[in-house]
Amino acid sequence: MKDFSGMNHAGRTWRVIAAVLLFAAVLVSAYFIADRSFMRRSQEKYRADTEWLGALIAAEKQWIRQNQGADGQIYMNGEKAGDVDPYFACHAALGLLAGAHGFEVHEEDVMCVREYLNWHTARLIESGGITGVYRYTDGRLLRIGNADSVDAYLGAYLELMGNYIRLCESADGLDRWEEGISLAVKTLRELTAGSLTAVSFDNGTQYLMDNLEVWKGLCTLESCFKSGLISESSLAQPERTVGMLRKGLESTIPKAFWDDEHGRWRVAADSSSFDGSAFYPDGIAQVYPLIFAFPVEDSEAQAELYRIFTEKFAWQDTDSGSRTFVWAMTSLAAAQAGDTDTLKHFLKSYEAKVGKGRSYPLYTGEAGWVCRGGAALYAIYSAEANRHLFK
Repeated sequence: MKDFSGMNHAGRTWRVIAAVLLFAAVLVSAYFIADRSFMRRSQEKYRADTEWLGALIAAEKQWIRQNQGADGQIYMNGEKAGDVDPYFACHAALGLLAGAHGFEVHEEDVMCVREYLNWHTARLIESGGITGVYRYTDGRLLRIGNADSVDAYLGAYLELMGNYIRLCESADGLDRWEEGISLAVKTLRELTAGSLTAVSFDNGTQYLMDNLEVWKGLCTLESCFKSGLISESSLAQPERTVGMLRKGLESTIPKAFWDDEHGRWRVAADSSSFDGSAFYPDGIAQVYPLIFAFPVEDSEAQAELYRIFTEKFAWQDTDSGSRTFVWAMTSLAAAQAGDTDTLKHFLKSYEAKVGKGRSYPLYTGEAGWVCRGGAALYAIYSAEANRHLFK
């Protein structure tokens, strides 16, 4: 009899291989079906999140625009009160310029910022580089006090001016902007000692927060020089002065303010005092480098400071009752730390708080920070959605 055992064995082998291939095909098919389902759910989630963020940011921008007066000033909270603080107004205006990945900055926002910058520049020039705090009463502008931090006010002004010029790719429509920038840089240079800026000419204290704001403003302005949007010949204070001040701050801030022994930031240079229970200034100072995207040497230590700060103060809960203000600037620290869950929690909490009314202590400067934090989260969500789509 002919031996068919080899053929039977081969047949069994091929049947096993076919079964394995069929099983693999089923698994691959199931994977792709599940993956497509996951991608669809992810896309729907990102779409819902970005639509919500778009509506939130649009509402905050509208409120800021509604607080602009006839002369271009941006009120802190309403024309009736009439209070105008150029520092907080700059941060409100910076919020109007916030946009990322499909969330557009509209012409009405740009126009509002342009009118505000013209108002601010006029006040800066007439005051010789030191703006005050103002109140409109019966159509008249009254200076009711001095800026409590001359250096921080100038840093915010330069950041706004630089962001406007970068967005518009020109300084068209801005009145006396060269004079305003030159005066701001000149005043900062005069306030500088040992590469750090002092609070004012009457107060030589050098604060971490103020110096980071000045650094940010100089960085923004310097980028306008490097991209050719500002000609060096147009300013009395040229690019090399801006670069010198920026580089001095960048190298000196870590040396002057980082407390290596305790692994934390000093509030002021040459100061060892620290109150760990105080949200301001000691607590929030620990995340200021994140807020302004300052390049720290030890990113892990900075991340740990953010974690401790968030755990201790639960800043994302706007109705905690332990703070008068919502401190929306902290939202940018969360964005820099990649803490999207906490950032989203804060924005939802803020939205609920606004839903109860916009009476003081809510003010337009906070709304500006909400726009910036919301735009940062929008950008993160958009990048994640695109990554899933590409995958």
